[in-house]
Amino acid sequence: MSVILVCPMCGEANTLLRLPVAERCPRCDAPLPAAARELAVQSLLHELTPRPLLITLGAGFAGLWAVVAASIVLFSLISSGSFTANGESVTKAEFLRTLLPWFLPAIAYFGTLAWAVWRERAWVREYMIFAWVVAVGVTAFTPGLEMSSRISNTITNALCLGVAAWYLYGKANVVAYYALLERRGSSN
Repeated sequence: MSVILVCPMCGEANTLLRLPVAERCPRCDAPLPAAARELAVQSLLHELTPRPLLITLGAGFAGLWAVVAASIVLFSLISSGSFTANGESVTKAEFLRTLLPWFLPAIAYFGTLAWAVWRERAWVREYMIFAWVVAVGVTAFTPGLEMSSRISNTITNALCLGVAAWYLYGKANVVAYYALLERRGSSN
C-alpha cells in the first residue's frame, strides 16, 4: 500500500511506501503538516500490522454462535412443538425459563464481541478476558455440579484464561495490533 502526502507549500505529491514519514517536503524543504503525517503513519502501520488470524476466526465463531443462539431462542418462542430439558419433557414456559437466563446474556456477549472485533475496537481485549473470568467464576460456583466436574471445569477455564491473557497481552503481533488500535483512537 502507498500513501500520498501533498506538500501545502509547493503542491508536490510525495508517495510513501514505508515508514518513516519525512517531516519536511523533499522538494521545497517546507514542513509537512503534523496531522497529515500522523494519518500517513497510521495508514502505513495498519498495513504492517494486520488483524491476527486467531482474532478474526474467534470473532467469526462468536458471530456465528450469537446468530445460532438467537435463532434457537426465536424458534423456541414461536414453536408449538414439544420441549425437552435435561432429558425430561417440559412445557414451553419451563423450557424458556431454563434457556433464556443462559442464552440471552451469551447472545449479547458474543454479538458484541463479533461487532467489536469487526469494528476494530481496542477495548475488545479486556472484553475477551472478562469472558474467561466469568467462565471461571460460573464453573466454580454453579450449583448442582458434582465437585469433580466443578474442579475440572474451573481448572480448564482458568488455563484458558491464562492462555488468552498470554495471547492478547504477550504475543508480539497481537500486542502490536492492539497498540495500533489504541494509537488510532478507535478504543472509544
